[in-house]
Order: sequence, then C-alpha cells, then structure tokens
Amino acid sequence: GSLEVKSLAYSSFDKTTGDIEEIEGIVLALGCKGMEGMVHASSDLARLPVFSWAASQRGIDVISIRIWFDTKVTTRTPANVFSRF
Repeated sequence: GSLEVKSLAYSSFDKTTGDIEEIEGIVLALGCKGMEGMVHASSDLARLPVFSWAASQRGIDVISIRIWFDTKVTTRTPANVFSRF
C-alpha cells in the first residue's frame, strides 16, 4: 500500500518542539546513521516496513538529489550547490 503524510511533529536539538499541519509530503535528507537514529526514536516509523528496511541499510550517504516541485519553494540556501548539476 501507499503511505500518506498529513502532519508532522518535531523536536530540535535546542529543545524546540512543534507541529506542522496540512503537509503534502516529506523529504528526509538523512545519512545512514541519521535514518537509523530517527527510526529507532520513533515507534510510528519503526512499525512501517519501508522505514525499518531503510534504517537497516549500510552504505554511503547520498551526495546530491534533484527534486522538482509544482510550486516555488523558498529556501535559506541556494540550489545547485554542486557545479554542473
């Protein structure tokens, strides 16, 4: 089956917490250790086979990815940080 994301609860290193409602999706920019830690800390994600599988993978982290959105997304940092991408 497919997964659907409707909201997100978060906490940050500086102890800030919050909720984001009415979202259409999430892009997780995590390395292997980060994914493992996130799934280990979240029983909701650990229940989903796709996240358990992703958290168990070993290898190198992704260097870059290209994503197209249907609307403009304002960011704090510029896109295309790697030349000729």
